Amino acid sequence: MKYLLLVLIISVAISLEDVTFIQFRDIDSDGFGKTLIDTLELHIQSGQSLDNFVDTMRNLETQFEQELKDDTQNNNNFQKLCDQDLVNLENEQNSISLTLVEQQGKLDELVNEKQRKQQIVQAKKDWLAQVTDQLDKLSTLRKQEAESYDQNMNENSYVIVIINQIKKNFVKSDGISMIEIDQDSSLEIAKNIHEDIENAVDESKNFRQNSGYRYMFQIFAEITARVKAKGDSEAITRLKDLCQQLLVNVEDNMSLLRRSEDKRQNIFNKQKESLDKDIQQLTADLAQNDAALQGLATKIEYLTNDMNDYKQRLIQKKQTQDDRKTECQQSAYSYKQTREDNERKRQLVSQVIGLFSANQREFKDYIRQRQ
Repeated sequence: MKYLLLVLIISVAISLEDVTFIQFRDIDSDGFGKTLIDTLELHIQSGQSLDNFVDTMRNLETQFEQELKDDTQNNNNFQKLCDQDLVNLENEQNSISLTLVEQQGKLDELVNEKQRKQQIVQAKKDWLAQVTDQLDKLSTLRKQEAESYDQNMNENSYVIVIINQIKKNFVKSDGISMIEIDQDSSLEIAKNIHEDIENAVDESKNFRQNSGYRYMFQIFAEITARVKAKGDSEAITRLKDLCQQLLVNVEDNMSLLRRSEDKRQNIFNKQKESLDKDIQQLTADLAQNDAALQGLATKIEYLTNDMNDYKQRLIQKKQTQDDRKTECQQSAYSYKQTREDNERKRQLVSQVIGLFSANQREFKDYIRQRQ
């Protein structure tokens, strides 16, 4: 029984030695752990106090613990600052976005106002074109009426000249009008006026306003021709009366033509004055609207440039936010890596202290086998 207990104790001791050996080997497989093992080996070889080594390791462990606390505090402070920076950048972007929304609303109003102004300008231009065209047509018509009037008056004036030439033949040499016309005087009169009447017939063929005068002159020509052939004094007397009657009619006609022409001219003047006022007003309105459109175009250009600046600032803020977020994430990752590495080193130091303090003999055996 005692033998079995002894065997068991020996087996447990051997097992514990194996476990301790494995633990030293695991520490030695780590780069930092190997440094610790090497340092401990140097202390043993140099004959220095092992208590000093343990104190040094404990100081190192305390240093790692303090670094872990400092790193955690620094990381928390940095991440807090990161969070605040990211919030500020987000708020700045929201503020810029809100400004852009407000500016877009103003821009839409300006563009709509410009479109309305352009529609008004186009409508006024169309109206001005219509009024100008109406004035041109009215002026053309007035010119045609004036030409027609001049032509009419010239034709009537020609008729008066011819009649007055004919009337001269009904006056005696002493200037007294013939009351009775005998056969001899009728032949003389017919001879004198026949050529004038024939010329008047030819000239009146060109009349455009008073073609009826041509037929009257043809009647006169027929009368003078019959008188020349037969010496009909009554026909000459009737011709004299017709000339007087025609003269009165022509003068009345010319008077009527003058009144009609004056009336047309007055109507034209009033219409032209009204159209000129419309053209003047439309021209002034267009000039005012053009100035307004230019002002709107300037505002739109300024606002568009301002919005482009805000958009560029928004892009920059977004980029700054992304860069800051990346920086914060990298810092957090670096902190995590550093903390894990320092924690691992602290644990190795603590493990070395514990193992060495409890297993100095086993450590020396491990050192011998290590070599």
